[in-house]
Amino acid sequence: MAGGKKTTIRGGSPRWTTRPYSKHRAGRRKAPKPPRPGLDLVVALISVPIAVVGALFLGSTMVGTFKLPLYLGYGGTLVPLAAAHILITPRGRPQVVATIGMAVALVVGVALLYPGGL
Repeated sequence: MAGGKKTTIRGGSPRWTTRPYSKHRAGRRKAPKPPRPGLDLVVALISVPIAVVGALFLGSTMVGTFKLPLYLGYGGTLVPLAAAHILITPRGRPQVVATIGMAVALVVGVALLYPGGL
């Protein structure tokens, strides 16, 4: 048997060894990251226009592919994007800002894209 002498403690199993550096060492806990509300708000405000542009792009693709009106493609794409965005955004003020921004973008966008809109 290679690896040195194995010792047992108080009648323990001979396969159980006391090794100073075990493979299963307890990991050190890291301190939680400090909250950054300003950065979260900026990210929420930037992500709303990105989602709107993505919805417009996918809506225009649906116009060519499925012959859907643009307002239906835009609205049908922005609703799941908004739902996913609300689930991913951190709770608190950023989520409220993102939700209001998505709702306003949905209502105004569909109203503008509707034939004879606003």
